[in-house]
Amino acid sequence: MQVISLSPNALSTNAYMRRFLNNLSGYTPPAPNAVTHHLAELYSFIVLEVRGKLACAKEQYSGLPFLHLVTELLTENHTSMSFGSVNWRYVDRTTGDMDEVHLGVSLFAGRHTHGNINKLLIGQLIYFGLDQDEVASTMTDSGSSIRKALRQLPFPWNSCMAHSLHNSVVHALVTVSERPVQSGGGREESQSHSERRRNPYARDLVE
Repeated sequence: MQVISLSPNALSTNAYMRRFLNNLSGYTPPAPNAVTHHLAELYSFIVLEVRGKLACAKEQYSGLPFLHLVTELLTENHTSMSFGSVNWRYVDRTTGDMDEVHLGVSLFAGRHTHGNINKLLIGQLIYFGLDQDEVASTMTDSGSSIRKALRQLPFPWNSCMAHSLHNSVVHALVTVSERPVQSGGGREESQSHSERRRNPYARDLVE
């Protein structure tokens, strides 16, 4: 957080920030020298490693689209602050294995409009030396704003299988939760089992 803020020493020397962190089990932020000589260098090293890995993949594919982009927007509980995460997946042609590169989580500025989401994604592409033509496909959940953003970009958009499966299960089991409530008699209990057997959504799901 200190490095990505572009003012790494400001947090470690800010009196208000130190008082705030002292209430959290006595945690003290790294000293300016630690930030300058260790955290900033580590951050730069990781960024160079990621750029190098993506550059090698670009050479393997000779300019063909090869990246699968996965993105998500996260909002902090009880606050209006939100963050965007970007991951890249591609098949390493030398090994045939799927490789995944995490580009980190960054503060999302502004409202969750499709225009702002596109700026975040394109900015990550540019920062890591990638072109839009090298993106083969994208994936995210079915949120309206992020879905609209990705569909306006010139890449195929895929819905998230986990979200689709979750929605299918909820839809299939919804009538089970509406069965009669047992009030202590055997008759009500047999009716609830009968209701579950007659639930076509649950039966189709199991089949």
